[in-house]
Amino acid sequence: MRRNFGMIYLNNAATTYPKPQCVLDAHAAALCTIPAGQFRSAVDKTGKDVFQSCRESLGRLFHIADAQRIYFSFGATDSANKLINGLDFSGKTVITTQTEHNSILRPLMNHPVYKEQLLILPCDSFGKVDIAPMERLKKGEAAALFINHCSNVTGMIQDIGEITRLAREKDIRVFADVSQSAGCIPIDADGWGLDGLI
Repeated sequence: MRRNFGMIYLNNAATTYPKPQCVLDAHAAALCTIPAGQFRSAVDKTGKDVFQSCRESLGRLFHIADAQRIYFSFGATDSANKLINGLDFSGKTVITTQTEHNSILRPLMNHPVYKEQLLILPCDSFGKVDIAPMERLKKGEAAALFINHCSNVTGMIQDIGEITRLAREKDIRVFADVSQSAGCIPIDADGWGLDGLI
């Protein structure tokens, strides 16, 4: 006997179809109410500032004790570009991995300064990052590491806590791309000692 399960949508991470009812309700409410600026009377059902409420929820989800450290952007690509182009890593090595998303690899590889000082960590056939080249760096030689927590290509979940411990020994800032893992796999930003989540 053949069962009909309806449509199977394989690109769920990109557009989340079908949308949960709460998302549809929030969208409809946003379209039907008077617009409010970010810092002017945007409140949720309880009368609390929606941006602060969202920061607090994200703080709990990602284990970030100080929710005021959470900033909103247009998305992960925008956040990555702001970090890559907004921080000055001149004169030091910038590290990433060969399995990073193009939103990280392209700006780093095309940056007028960082492309000359870029160290790309290799990965094994399963996508696990080989940190040996990072272990060989001298303390202070590298400024930053951009790494994804979970790859949507290989499915590999990196041990961010262990990688961050090594980075701390070398004075390397760590920026983790959690676009594929957020909400699905536990994230402990403070526990891991991350400098930023993308």
